[in-house]
Amino acid sequence: MTELRPNEGWVPIDVVADWLTEELNGRYSPLSLIRADGLYEARTREGGPRPVLAPATAAFLGWLNHDLATFTPPKRSKLDSGPRSREDKLAEKRSRAEERLKLQQQWSDAFRAWVARDDDRQAQIVHAYNRSFRGRIVPTYPAENLEIARWGPGAPKLKNHQIAGARRVLAQRGGLVAFDVGVGKTYTALAIVARARQEGWVRRPVILVPGSIAWKWHDDILCTLPDYRVAVIGSKRKIIGRGARKGLITSEPESPEERAQKWIALQTGQLDVVILTYEALARTKVNTKPVMAYIKQVEAIERTLTLRRRRLEEQDKTRGGRDKMTDRQRALLEHGTRAWVEEILALPEGWEYDPGVAWDEIGIDMLVVDEAASFKNLYLPQPREDGGIPKFMGGSGDGSNRAWQLDFRAAMVRRQTGGAGVVLLTATPAKNRRSSSTT
Repeated sequence: MTELRPNEGWVPIDVVADWLTEELNGRYSPLSLIRADGLYEARTREGGPRPVLAPATAAFLGWLNHDLATFTPPKRSKLDSGPRSREDKLAEKRSRAEERLKLQQQWSDAFRAWVARDDDRQAQIVHAYNRSFRGRIVPTYPAENLEIARWGPGAPKLKNHQIAGARRVLAQRGGLVAFDVGVGKTYTALAIVARARQEGWVRRPVILVPGSIAWKWHDDILCTLPDYRVAVIGSKRKIIGRGARKGLITSEPESPEERAQKWIALQTGQLDVVILTYEALARTKVNTKPVMAYIKQVEAIERTLTLRRRRLEEQDKTRGGRDKMTDRQRALLEHGTRAWVEEILALPEGWEYDPGVAWDEIGIDMLVVDEAASFKNLYLPQPREDGGIPKFMGGSGDGSNRAWQLDFRAAMVRRQTGGAGVVLLTATPAKNRRSSSTT
């Protein structure tokens, strides 16, 4: 624990609050720390009015919250202000970064020394460390034959790595299958679905896939699990009846009523598994109330929205600031989180929801996501100081709409199952750039 720092997530926050009171805020109010809207906030211990904070305490809270807007050394005096060259600005940025590093090191050294002076504090830190980092043995999973009752006699035989991967996901009730291209993610996923249904903890599985390979998945299921009742939602096959391509099999989008009928068939037990295309994902309505309950439980989302709202308020004060905002940014600024959620879930003009069904009411208890890297960029970097965003972090923004759509729906599956049932498949490293798709 030589690198013990007070801003590490496993360090008990009560211990950090005691140190903060004694070392940085001693001349002012005794402090406690709480989480509110995804950020740590200082409160008085007596429950009185807002505490008085020393400048160092305010800066420390910025560090604790990874927020450079408040974790910043004092600005230069007005005597130093005036026109500055690009080189001057870069030099000042480097200087401020160096000052932050020095402050971090000073606080970390002071915190370690403070903990070392008291046996009870040391015991609290050791206990928290052991609870977080020690005592867990990573399990291994055998590659012995995995018995699947409905696996077809002519189906491909699973290889050792596929069996071990399936066993791991089944034991954990979810997870990531990140085999390389051509190594067999599809059959591994089908083994997971079939075995989970056989064990009885999955009844309504959905496999989310790109529309271009939806029917390949359909045919692979019929090859491996020939007695499964399968439906594709978002695409239907048809035979071309005229022209040079007459007789060829192709596909076309479904109507909302056709999609709804298949959802009802899954819900009522008439289907064993559904294949859902990316394009049809957002067309199944999600009720706002359970999404709001989910957001309140996820500190990362609360914190992101709080910081974003604060920056939008600052932008709104500038000339023409609100006119330059997106619809989602204006919704968050003017009407809060609920309006932001409703704006994400809203369909583009001309689209229709599948009538009579809602994602959170269908009872989906397993969601398998093929090409999961397509749903990256849930959280995009935000500018935190005058220097903007480093280029290596990519562009800023509100996050991919597709990623948020999946996040909300995966949360509804976990709500249905008590935390289980989400399986991701990918062989593609996630690149650090914004997704081009927003549907």
